[in-house]
Amino acid sequence: MTNFRSLALAIAAFLGTSATHATGPEEVRPSVVPFTIESIGGSPRPIVTAFFNGHPMRMIVHSDSVFFAQLRHSDAAAFGVVLAAGGHQKFGIDREGHVSELGLDHGTVASLKVGESENKDAPVSVFEIPQSDLGMFGIGWINQNRVILDYGRKQATIAPTPEQAQGLGGALRKAGYIAIPMTYDKYHYIVRATINGVTRSMTVGTASPFLIDAVFADAAGVKRGPGEGEGGGPTGTKVATYPLGAPIRVSIDGWTSPEISVGTILDTYGYGANQRPADPADANGGDLGGDFLQKTDAVVDFGTRTLFVRGK
Repeated sequence: MTNFRSLALAIAAFLGTSATHATGPEEVRPSVVPFTIESIGGSPRPIVTAFFNGHPMRMIVHSDSVFFAQLRHSDAAAFGVVLAAGGHQKFGIDREGHVSELGLDHGTVASLKVGESENKDAPVSVFEIPQSDLGMFGIGWINQNRVILDYGRKQATIAPTPEQAQGLGGALRKAGYIAIPMTYDKYHYIVRATINGVTRSMTVGTASPFLIDAVFADAAGVKRGPGEGEGGGPTGTKVATYPLGAPIRVSIDGWTSPEISVGTILDTYGYGANQRPADPADANGGDLGGDFLQKTDAVVDFGTRTLFVRGK
């Protein structure tokens, strides 16, 4: 299982903010494309088809990593990605818990299209992941194209006009959806979530499972189920994982979710080799991942920073 929130922090240490935007003044044309949801490493992840210089590639769309787009080295070479000098830090995993020797490189691709939406001279982060037939879109692509993911209809809207986004929001409210504002900290989209009276920030993580940090889970009295597992992090760390031991509900801005019975508890900070804040209230509590987003028929509008969830 890959915790992409921890992956985001690890990648950020290497990338900084240099590889998150495509160049050029061209206006990107709006598109609406279907996406599938596939369970990969225990996480339900939305996948769209993209074209790198005309070469098709299935891409995970997730909101937990700071790059624009990611490809493995072999795919980058086949698709005509032009690599910059340098790179080759020891980074990326070619199998669970095993750091690849190929490292991290940076490059650009002349044309990156999804539907009719094209980004020119788009940045590409090149490193290994265990899935040989997939790449990833990160925060850079999501933000630049103001992506909207509709989990109920399994549609991704790319580069919507302001009028399109406003119209969608109005239609969702009329259909009984609740609009929850998200905040953005340059790495993640976040909401304040409460479980059993205990509140923490939680990431809206489109490529993670429903994930609760172990310290938050203990503070909120969330029961751990039987069957301890092991999670392997992007830098080679390994931590114990547990299923939820009983259904829980999550409250956000006065809205309360249906019961959630599928989720994972683990030490997210140990997993990502990140320093845990001294004050537990300042720690991130986990990910409202794909399980949660499917359960609530969520619509995530990254352009307006709004999470729409179905009301009661």
